[in-house]
Amino acid sequence: MKTFIRYILILLAAVCTAGAQTAPSLSLSLLSPGIAQISWPSNFAGWHLMSVTNPGSSASWQAVPGTPLPLGNTLVVFYPLTNNSRFFRLQQSGGGGETLFQATPSTIAQGGSSTLSWNPVAGTTYQLFPGPGTVTGSNYVVFPTVTTVYSLIASNQTGVTTNTTTVTVTSATCQFAGATGYDCTLSFSYVAQPASASYVFDVSQQATLTFHFSRVSLNGNLAVYTTTLGGNASVNDSETIVGSPPPITVIGSGAPSSGQPANLTIDCGAGTYTFDVQPVISANWNGSAMDTRVGSVYVNNRALPLTYGVISSSESLPARGPFWNGSGDWYFPGGLGPYMFYDGLVTDTSAGSANVSWSFTPKP
Repeated sequence: MKTFIRYILILLAAVCTAGAQTAPSLSLSLLSPGIAQISWPSNFAGWHLMSVTNPGSSASWQAVPGTPLPLGNTLVVFYPLTNNSRFFRLQQSGGGGETLFQATPSTIAQGGSSTLSWNPVAGTTYQLFPGPGTVTGSNYVVFPTVTTVYSLIASNQTGVTTNTTTVTVTSATCQFAGATGYDCTLSFSYVAQPASASYVFDVSQQATLTFHFSRVSLNGNLAVYTTTLGGNASVNDSETIVGSPPPITVIGSGAPSSGQPANLTIDCGAGTYTFDVQPVISANWNGSAMDTRVGSVYVNNRALPLTYGVISSSESLPARGPFWNGSGDWYFPGGLGPYMFYDGLVTDTSAGSANVSWSFTPKP
């Protein structure tokens, strides 16, 4: 019993010295010959309990593992007595650069790294998740590609405690949602000439469109833009029903009508963009004027560029019919195009493709 009394007296002297000026007062009591109760006022929750066997000028103070337990108006740590003497002090979070578990830097760009560091305590085993599991030493370098919460699990004879820290990964794609608008050009060309014993189609659709998308909503990382189309679109289609001339013809060219659908969505959370453009012009159907959708371009969940700037591509998009409900990027023929699908001459896999190019330049 004398051994433990001597232990406690040395401990109290050290506590008084360490906490005299800037730290809150520590209290200590002996619960049993092998367990000490160390407590301090609960309004100092941002402080950490540190310990050392020799408090000299070169002493390396180590964090005492375990989460303090609230007890009345105090925070309490139970500590096993295994040595003849040990000194304790409280240290404010971030003071002297010693925190229980931290990431440096806590925010990185894509492709960067961060160093996770902690104060190792003798006799304590550490596990890092997600990651390698068991770790040794006092730090570990990570290369997250997305914002990640890391957990450091410390375990020894006194119990198990978990600390977490977050490494935030910034992405250049998130700048895209910050643009108030986009100056855009889009062009497409679609030609199809399917024929059977009953039908002959000659479908030709082109457009060179210019427009400016304006942002209409911004919700976190999700920005939505709309526009009024400009430029020129044309349709020159015909359908011949074999044995029943004359053919049905659709001919027209001009600027798309205002108010027709054109939408752009930037999803920085997913790193994607989606847009659709559906130009409508006035065309002549065998002598009668009729508003006619030329062709429609649908680009869905396409990856944003890795660096902030122009969003552009030039591709061949598969033509789909009026009953298509699949995903991906596609082109919907206007004019007489849908009738090729109704009549069974083409399917969603045999209607060919449209040559499409687009360029969206962000504006601040």
